Amino acid sequence: MSRHEAREFGTIAERQEVSSPWCDHRWRVVGLLPGAAAAPPWTLLGTEPGVRRYFAGNAALLLYPLETDTLRHNIEGPQPAVYVFLRATEEAPGVVLLGATVCAGEAQAHVDTGSDLVEAVPMPADIHTWIADYVARHHVERPAYKRQRDQSGRSEARRQAISADDDD
Repeated sequence: MSRHEAREFGTIAERQEVSSPWCDHRWRVVGLLPGAAAAPPWTLLGTEPGVRRYFAGNAALLLYPLETDTLRHNIEGPQPAVYVFLRATEEAPGVVLLGATVCAGEAQAHVDTGSDLVEAVPMPADIHTWIADYVARHHVERPAYKRQRDQSGRSEARRQAISADDDD
């Protein structure tokens, strides 16, 4: 029986015009909506001078019992965040919503790809409460484990190899 849990939420992203010799715009994730929204991804929500705001789509957060250490680290930190992933694409509007996580390690893996935009969005209170409850129900303290090399037979094998070299 799996003890993982999932929760969907909507994301809001903005395409902001910028004055730069390297690009003419940037994307930012600016908000999260409680629950899944019925609107299709990349629905234009509004415009202001130099800014277009979109409903980027729905994303799911998945919580797993073995990740409670990182979940706890996030919610107890100074700025709890939901990390949302966008990737550039040829199709309009120019980016696609890949997903989201509350695990800093997974967010870093997307940063390491070099092509994903990872936005840390302040964690809404309802998501924070859900994660705190999950951690309280599933967290198990695990002792630090340091792997030890298997030394059995190694030193004897080395001695035999050295003495064999000396015999030559």
